[in-house]
Amino acid sequence: MKPYLVAVLLALITIASCGENLKNKSIDHISALTMETDESSDGLIIGKSWRLIEMEGDVIGAPTNQVNEIHFTLKADQNRFTGIVGCDSFSGSYRLKWGKEIRLSRITITRNDCPEMYARKKNLLNVFGLVDNYTIKGDTLTLLFGERAPLAKFKAARSADSTLAGKVGHHF
Repeated sequence: MKPYLVAVLLALITIASCGENLKNKSIDHISALTMETDESSDGLIIGKSWRLIEMEGDVIGAPTNQVNEIHFTLKADQNRFTGIVGCDSFSGSYRLKWGKEIRLSRITITRNDCPEMYARKKNLLNVFGLVDNYTIKGDTLTLLFGERAPLAKFKAARSADSTLAGKVGHHF
């Protein structure tokens, strides 16, 4: 009976020490994933207003008026995003995963009359439907599909809308 008890005790100690080691590795891995390698970026996508600067290789100039403005913000609460494309507003759900994966879904948009923005609105909705990962370098967010050319690039707006910039949020 004693040898059996000793074997069980040694097995439990081994399992417990392995579990502690895995726990520490997981915490280190999570910490590494939340840090951005680019020092000029705080590494956060949530809570910033992102203004469109390029879509499918076409550079989008600075907006001349509010009707030409295209931007969006990922909200920390309820994994929602909102934005403006011309005279229309849109919203939807998002999901972030480790490794810079992103999915945008359940997108709804108003249908106001701004024909000059129709093509961009259609292209933006297509981009949002395709995107599956992103990168952030400096203040530029790039939306990607696989390892293909960038679908769209956005510049972080410098505004009071970035009040959540100090919060980390990864959602599954």
